[in-house]
Order: sequence, then C-alpha cells, then structure tokens
Amino acid sequence: MKKWTSCFVVLGVLASSVPDASALTVPAGTKVLVKTVEVVSSAVQKKGDTINMVAAADVVVNGQKVIAAGAPALALVQNASKRFIAGIGGQLDIQVQKVQATDGTWIPLEYVKGEHSGSSLVSVVLTVVCCICFIFIPGKDVSIEKGTIFESTVVSPAEVR
Repeated sequence: MKKWTSCFVVLGVLASSVPDASALTVPAGTKVLVKTVEVVSSAVQKKGDTINMVAAADVVVNGQKVIAAGAPALALVQNASKRFIAGIGGQLDIQVQKVQATDGTWIPLEYVKGEHSGSSLVSVVLTVVCCICFIFIPGKDVSIEKGTIFESTVVSPAEVR
C-alpha cells in the first residue's frame, strides 16, 4: 500500500511539472486586425468612452487558431473634440486595447496611430484670403465608418489554451 501511495505522489509531481501541451503563446508583436462595428464620431464620443470592435480575421499561431474572426475587441477614446468655427474640425484619438482569445482570455493590444481629424483646409484658406465673414464656416466632425480596420499588435506574450 505504501508503495502505491509513493508511486501516485511521484506521478502527481511529474504530471504537475510537465507543461500543458495544449497551451500556446501568442508572441508580442503579433499582428491583429480589428474593425469597428459602428460609426464612431467626434460629435458623439467623448474622452473615456469604450468603443466596441471585433477581430477582422483569424489569428493563427503554430497552426492553431488563437483569435477567431468576429471575436470581441475593445478600444478607448483618448481624446475627442467636436467641430469648431473657421473650418477647424473635430478630433478623435482612439487606443485599441484588447481582443478576446478563443479560450476567453483577453490579449492586450496596441495601435500606434489612432488619431483622426476633420479640419477643412479649404475653409481656413478662404477665411484668410477672402473675408472675415468666413469665420462662421463650421469645421467637420470626424467619423470613423463602420468596418474601418485597424492593424494592432500584441503588447506582451499571452498564453492561450
């Protein structure tokens, strides 16, 4: 009986020290395409708002799908300003933050350049050249259309089972 107990203890220790063969590591720098699921506008969104997105394509590591197309992703509005007079347009800065893996865990992402502006240079030039009355020409609000794709990258290695 004592032999069997010792045998089970040794097997238990060995089994716990063997890495899980089904776990995959998504390397830092892995490209992940995400897209907007609704129109995002500087007229509506404000700093701190969450923007719902989805993965635009499957992400595969070592032949295994780790992120499925359509998986939820989230972005955050870093800065938002509405349009102004004299052709000065709105501004919208967003930061893609994370995407959900096939096992339900969230993988941190980054998108380096998520800034969009809606200035109307023509309005500004006309204001300066023609007449002061053009100061009342409004700028444009920024809109990021539904389905706009952002190429993001994985921030740090993430384990997916």
